Amino acid sequence: MKKLALTILAILLSLSLWRKMLLRKNDKWGSGVFGASRGERPHLGVDIAMRPNAPVFAPIDIEVYASSMPYSNDSSYSGYKFTYHDGPNSYDGRMWYVNPDASLLGKTIRKGEFLGYAQDLTLKYPGIENHVHLQLRQTKGVTGVDSIEYKGESYANPLIFFHFF
Repeated sequence: MKKLALTILAILLSLSLWRKMLLRKNDKWGSGVFGASRGERPHLGVDIAMRPNAPVFAPIDIEVYASSMPYSNDSSYSGYKFTYHDGPNSYDGRMWYVNPDASLLGKTIRKGEFLGYAQDLTLKYPGIENHVHLQLRQTKGVTGVDSIEYKGESYANPLIFFHFF
């Protein structure tokens, strides 16, 4: 029984470490964790560490409905707007810093399917760890435990929906 408990503990620890390795680490521009400080506001998503031009795959099942730009004054960076459904809960999501593929608009993309290629953020933010940003704003259902309320909206931590096994 003790050996089983130690094995389970080792698996849980490795999962925790794997999740930490997945996220953008602290740099002079901040941190990639959900809720990290962004001055007057919290970071409303997570930043998944990614090399520039690396292929990006859907981390969860999504329905892509539009392309999206994270900056209103800079069209160099882009991504997707999508919906995500988890039982009775629904979310309006954004995935930024990935070159969008117009042929995916209006389609359901399953976890693990190709979405595009990661963009290079160091051109805008020298010294930043390159990443893809993922955020989920709740539109329907019950607000979860790991969520942030910001300007009357509820944002869920996307990592709670990643399934590693």
